[in-house]
Amino acid sequence: MFTGGEETTFSQQFIWAIVFVCSLRGSYKNLKDGDYFWGIAFTVMIPVSAYFLMDLFNVLPPGVPHVFG
Repeated sequence: MFTGGEETTFSQQFIWAIVFVCSLRGSYKNLKDGDYFWGIAFTVMIPVSAYFLMDLFNVLPPGVPHVFG
């Protein structure tokens, strides 16, 4: 799965999807438990990973800068 070539885009989509889901979980759990430092850190990662996923799936609107080529 992580060999490169044609599967590189899929690998990036897979990794950033995992980062997105873990950010949702980490944000919720840490803010609920009162650990605000890590809760805010995970909360910041939610829009970042969502933006990267939108770029990898080519659903960004025209004129928006792309991260992945």
